[in-house]
Amino acid sequence: MAATAPGKPAAPPSNNRYIVLIAGIVGVLGMFQPLMEVGRGKLHIAVSAYELSFGLSRTHKVVDAKIPLLVELKIPADIRSTRDDIKLVLDASKHAALAYIPAALLLLIGVYAMFRKKLGRALGGAALLFGLASIAAYVGLRYGLAYGKEEEPILQRVQLHLALGAHVLLAIGIGAAIAGLASLLKPDR
Repeated sequence: MAATAPGKPAAPPSNNRYIVLIAGIVGVLGMFQPLMEVGRGKLHIAVSAYELSFGLSRTHKVVDAKIPLLVELKIPADIRSTRDDIKLVLDASKHAALAYIPAALLLLIGVYAMFRKKLGRALGGAALLFGLASIAAYVGLRYGLAYGKEEEPILQRVQLHLALGAHVLLAIGIGAAIAGLASLLKPDR
């Protein structure tokens, strides 16, 4: 018979690694969800961070579509100016995918933690850091829109709202930060 060592039984591994993995997956998928809606009146467009960063030429095909001159003259001037304002906002947002880098890194941490079957202090600290970076990216988007509406006349003319893709950054950041902090306080062994 084997003798058991006196002391505490080994604690079961926590679910923190699953939370970080799910946060990374949801965050990367959030890049393909609408990030913002921009428009005025009947003319609105919802674009994702992926479309803004990598598929802007396809988005511009829709916005820049050549309209016959006869039809162009019949379009009210406010619709034409709205179209031009939307193009300007889309061009200014072309690096939106950078906000999802922390989510991609959380995915890598989650996959590595699943492979190791534990989320130790080092990976927990990294998950906390990238969770906070994801929250900061959301706050940056939110603050950038508020600041832009105060300073830029174009943003005052159009309606610009954050959509699901932006809110995903906040949700995964909170989840990953909590899991990372829990892993720092009580790491898997």
